[in-house]
Amino acid sequence: MDAKTFVMHRFGIFLVDYLSQTHSAAPVNLFLSKSIPIKDEPEKYVENAFRNSFHYDESQRSLYIRMERTEDIGQFSLIVVHAYAHIRAGQWSDLHPDFLREFYPSFRYFLLPIAFII
Repeated sequence: MDAKTFVMHRFGIFLVDYLSQTHSAAPVNLFLSKSIPIKDEPEKYVENAFRNSFHYDESQRSLYIRMERTEDIGQFSLIVVHAYAHIRAGQWSDLHPDFLREFYPSFRYFLLPIAFII
């Protein structure tokens, strides 16, 4: 793993820890992977914009994101927040109301610290 990927991984770990704390939720482990497993029930992910970028192992509370997604901090951050909202909602469609109820507050929490930098 090169230095940039290492830093992005550490940032992703910080981000899922931060989101878990702000939601008072159990922590989620974050790993980078060169590839992700084929989904057991791919039909659940048809309406998921990042279905080929992450995998969630519910039994281990582990989120796997494809390593190539760390090439851009914006895209990586969005995938982490997006996947985290799906984990919280327990739904994998981007159109499901439970996902939307989780995504927007999570995205807002992600943006709050940035406001202090500006």
